[in-house]
Amino acid sequence: MDRRSILVVDDDAVYLNLMKSIIEQMEYTADTAVSANDALRLLEASRYRLMITDMSMPGTNGLELTVKAKKIAPDLNVVMLTGDVSPELLVRATEAGISELWQKPCQANRIRRLLRDLQ
Repeated sequence: MDRRSILVVDDDAVYLNLMKSIIEQMEYTADTAVSANDALRLLEASRYRLMITDMSMPGTNGLELTVKAKKIAPDLNVVMLTGDVSPELLVRATEAGISELWQKPCQANRIRRLLRDLQ
């Protein structure tokens, strides 16, 4: 596992590029994927310290992606972003192996704090 590699998954290109920029400012490498299928291909080819994924994407959502990703990389830390945090979603996220569930949009400082804590 590359201790400085982060995978960001979101179908919103603007948000994806913003997240990539914030991560790279913290001297991490950020690979991006616009779909769960793209993310799974990257996970097969490389090892990541963390995956940050959106919940709502066309096709496979963030929960389903996490379950599949954990089969490839069981130790992968996952943060999922969603526009609607509910108690039911929190339970489902925990069952899927998601470390943290954040309300979207999240503040840049929250991402920076997460990356500082990884060090």
